[in-house]
Amino acid sequence: MECKYLLFSVSNMSIGRKGRKHSEETKLKMSLAHKGKIFSDDHKKNLSKAQKLRKRSPLSEETKRKISYSNRGKVVNQYTKNKLSLSLSGRTLSDEHKKRIGEGSTKSWQNPYSKLNSSAFREACSKLMSKQWDTGEFRNFMSALMISKRADVNSSYNTVECRAKRSESMRNRWADLGSAFNSAEFREKQRVFAVRMWSTPEIVKKIADGRRLKPNKHEIKVMSILDREFPSEWRYVGDFSLMIGTRNPDFVHSTKKLLIEYNGEFFHNQLYFPNVQSPEDRTRYFEEFGYNTLIIWQSELNNEDKLVDKIRRWLDE
Repeated sequence: MECKYLLFSVSNMSIGRKGRKHSEETKLKMSLAHKGKIFSDDHKKNLSKAQKLRKRSPLSEETKRKISYSNRGKVVNQYTKNKLSLSLSGRTLSDEHKKRIGEGSTKSWQNPYSKLNSSAFREACSKLMSKQWDTGEFRNFMSALMISKRADVNSSYNTVECRAKRSESMRNRWADLGSAFNSAEFREKQRVFAVRMWSTPEIVKKIADGRRLKPNKHEIKVMSILDREFPSEWRYVGDFSLMIGTRNPDFVHSTKKLLIEYNGEFFHNQLYFPNVQSPEDRTRYFEEFGYNTLIIWQSELNNEDKLVDKIRRWLDE
């Protein structure tokens, strides 16, 4: 009887408190009372279960802002990070949830007054990412993650829609002259990063192995002409088997410091691809290492006799 009366009383108390708002003083007292308390795992599970069963109305913008301000500047220890990571591991998000996250992120980045667009936040992110990428463990993790994504044909990463979105996003970024992608500072950072990356043999080997590069049909045709007219003198190195500085040529002479670069008119047209390296730039770059370079264009393959004559005259110079 006492138990029933107790349950009835608790139920009445719950109904009586429903919709009741605490004063700021009461909230502060409750906060101080809970501060430093260590809850048992069972207690935490019960709290979590109660929160899941609890039907709550969507949070107001004011409440969201208060929660955001209260969490700002909080330092999360590694133990909590690991627990959060484990709790989210294997969790499958619905398409609606992903869409909401995407829209929320886009909105935050587009808001000029958002902390995401503050110089301090960007600098902090830059330092954090630099620190992470300097560790071999993180690089291996990201590499394995991207390999698994690309290998999974059922992954959303490989859908036509996702590829189109990535392509459109990159085009828009490079086309926007006011974008950070087109700033002198960003280009210099990219240049320094590229020099460091392409100067590291281990990284170059990983890139080559990942791409599984093979000569395309036009490069095969160039190689067949070279083998026929100049047996054992030329070899294909466009698979990153030879790096000159930070760049990879297409063909190299076996005994002399001579290079041949094959270019397709479309993909090496700077009207369509303004960021592609020009043949002149690559020729000057290889000259710094003592190499003489000949450029062969795709259209020249239509007349093999004329092309062979061009190569012979260049070799005789």
